[in-house]
Amino acid sequence: MNEKVHYSLLIEHYINGEMDEEQARNFLLRLKEDKDLAAEYKFEQDLSVAISDEDTLELRKKLIKMMQESKTKTTVLRYIYSRPYQYAAAAVIILLISAVSLVFLMPHKPSNERLFSSYYNSEQPIRITRGSGTDLMEALRLFQNKEYQQANDYFSLILQGDPNNSAVRFYSSICFIETSQYDQAITHLSQIAQNPNSLYRKSAEWYLALCYLRINQTEKAVDLFRHIADDHIHDYQKDAIRILQELNQI
Repeated sequence: MNEKVHYSLLIEHYINGEMDEEQARNFLLRLKEDKDLAAEYKFEQDLSVAISDEDTLELRKKLIKMMQESKTKTTVLRYIYSRPYQYAAAAVIILLISAVSLVFLMPHKPSNERLFSSYYNSEQPIRITRGSGTDLMEALRLFQNKEYQQANDYFSLILQGDPNNSAVRFYSSICFIETSQYDQAITHLSQIAQNPNSLYRKSAEWYLALCYLRINQTEKAVDLFRHIADDHIHDYQKDAIRILQELNQI
């Protein structure tokens, strides 16, 4: 007979008063000498106290504590299986606890929206060196004041007369992101990312990947993050590696 099961039977006979005087005396002596038996006995006592508690919430707390302190959670289940009627309520609770534990202990992949919020940064230093005029100055002023919709009205006006201005197009894409117009941002960023001569190409790749992530086009986002991660001189290489790890893609 398995030693643990043997302990369980001994303890049950003692608690239920099924031992004669000599058997009970021998059991108590053995309890002092056998640490494993003593541990099982203490666990049985704690479990019995928990089961007799009418407050389900308190019972759940006690069971969780006992499961954490026990060497193995199978100890709890072994007692339940040996006493199906006495511990029917506990069995239900432990199954619920186990199910919840699996949910919380399993590695979780963060949501795309949370990842986007964690990695997106709109604080862009103004690096526009090309172009002048009151429209551009007003657009940059509004951008720095986080008045993105108004700033983008000026950026769009500038792009009508200078469609190849990657800097203006990039800041316009940030305005689109800030106003949750991700499709328009993707259009601008894709155009910049395809231009090998643009000083904003690498930044555009990063924000384009984030936009794909935000609108749940995860496959496109992952492909672009991998491209960035493989580029050892990319400004966002480390960020791309981290986000791929969080997406469980590495």
